Amino acid sequence: MVAVIVVLLSLLAPSFLHVKRMVYRIWCQSNEHQLLIGWQQYSVHNSGELPWSGTDDPYAWVSSDAYGDSAGALTHGAIWPYTQGIDLYRCPSAYFKYYATYSITAYMNGQHISATYRPGTLTRFGQIMNPSGTCVFVEEFDNRGYNMGSFAPFQFGPYQWWDVVAGNHEGGDIIGFVDGRAEYWRWVSPLTLTFYGGHTANDPGSVDCDRLRAAFFGDDKITPGW
Repeated sequence: MVAVIVVLLSLLAPSFLHVKRMVYRIWCQSNEHQLLIGWQQYSVHNSGELPWSGTDDPYAWVSSDAYGDSAGALTHGAIWPYTQGIDLYRCPSAYFKYYATYSITAYMNGQHISATYRPGTLTRFGQIMNPSGTCVFVEEFDNRGYNMGSFAPFQFGPYQWWDVVAGNHEGGDIIGFVDGRAEYWRWVSPLTLTFYGGHTANDPGSVDCDRLRAAFFGDDKITPGW
């Protein structure tokens, strides 16, 4: 009888694991959707201004530079009055159990983007021309104690990762867009998930770089490689 139970469990275990992963993915999508609502509400209540997407400013969406990896980084962040939920900031599947495993892209009022294709950042909601095609939240893999700064993958070139994605969901991540939706992207280029939180990692010809860069800048027909 015990042997039969062991065999049944061994057959059912992969199904249980698959269901758990699907639940975590849906959970993560819900988190990002609610964070997007908070991000939007901040702008509505601040005359169209976007919160700082880095972590080192009094108006930062989270204040990790001041409070480290802690609940205080969230509760002192600019969008906290519109979110009021510590668990919203953390993906249940994240490798690092940071308080904030999501990051906002640098194009959304963040660090200077030095790439020649599109220098600068957006500071006001009204400057976003393609809400359905422009991403805000990305799952980041930063091994420095918390997700530092805003998510800026293309600081020095079109195929050179600076910040890297996490791969929290079976080789993919949840990407949150300006219009409020959060969708699952599976990464397909072989190097995308091999950089382990590092910086200035080259990934020539990456399909994932092209796809993410288009969503980063809100360009539906961006030229591969700029």
